[in-house]
Amino acid sequence: MARLKVVILASFAVSVFFGRSRVTQGAENTIALSTPEIGWAMKVKAPGFALDQRHNEPGGNGYFMASDKARQVIVSGRIERAKKQGTSKDAREYFWEETKKAPFKMDDVKMSESGKMATVEYMIRDHMGMQVNQKNLWGYFAKEQHWMNVHISKTGFQPGEEASLKQILESVSFEEKLAGRKIETSYRVNDQHVIVLEIPEKWLDKIQRPKDLPPTIIFKPERMPAMAIHVTPMWNPGRDKDFNSPERILKILQDGGNKSLPEAVEKELKFRELKGKTGLGYYFSITDKAPSIKAGDYRYMTQGGIPVGNLLVMFTILSNEKDSGDIPIAREIIANAIQK
Repeated sequence: MARLKVVILASFAVSVFFGRSRVTQGAENTIALSTPEIGWAMKVKAPGFALDQRHNEPGGNGYFMASDKARQVIVSGRIERAKKQGTSKDAREYFWEETKKAPFKMDDVKMSESGKMATVEYMIRDHMGMQVNQKNLWGYFAKEQHWMNVHISKTGFQPGEEASLKQILESVSFEEKLAGRKIETSYRVNDQHVIVLEIPEKWLDKIQRPKDLPPTIIFKPERMPAMAIHVTPMWNPGRDKDFNSPERILKILQDGGNKSLPEAVEKELKFRELKGKTGLGYYFSITDKAPSIKAGDYRYMTQGGIPVGNLLVMFTILSNEKDSGDIPIAREIIANAIQK
């Protein structure tokens, strides 16, 4: 917003110490990667993985990285707008030029083709004096004027694990993005916690991970560029019994919302209930009283919080359209969130 302060997420997060946690495995899901200007998405079936990163870059490029902490497997994907149309072999040649510059020794390098996919596989046995025994599989694809890759790496690789890694690579597909269709998406909160949200597949997201603080997932509905949804899932570092209780959520919202009231049209905060799958939360909405809004600012703000399992999920919905249909969709997504 222009002057209304988005203070709740930041002020609450920095007031709590967030420590390390033990490892757990994420939920089954499909990971999709697309860019705003194309009507299709590259999809990877990745059971047990949760997203660590996903974003779009200038020039029509996109990237994601997801991990299965329990198995020490990482899968990542990239999409780039190419200077020309080409084949999967062209994509492999383009990406491989950069990959082979990496500062480690690649053993048993093999290149092959399977259908419309070109592949590379190799082993990294040692790195910086340490034995890592890392298996690497790359798949390369071309569609229209875009080149893509999917990379799977497994540290501590054993020969019997190769089939499960190749199964992930062979699952890659390209599908048209459909209005109204949602994708169940797992986001990694930390090594212990994963939150699952059902996101419209035409929405784009970006995951921000400040050092020593919880991540914030920023969603952009495709048909509503003048809108952003910030979702920050937080874990309980001190194991406080009332960490995500409705009473504490309401108190957090009251304290943060009161700091924004001097710049709002509204004279008081009106709280509404948000009933989630695992608990009761609250939210309020206010309007910036500034007569004009600059580019990148928002006039309307909704802020709230809700318990999701043992997580506390704070959210901010920013919009320049008061009655945007994406606002109730965003609230529904948050209300239906689950923890795994």
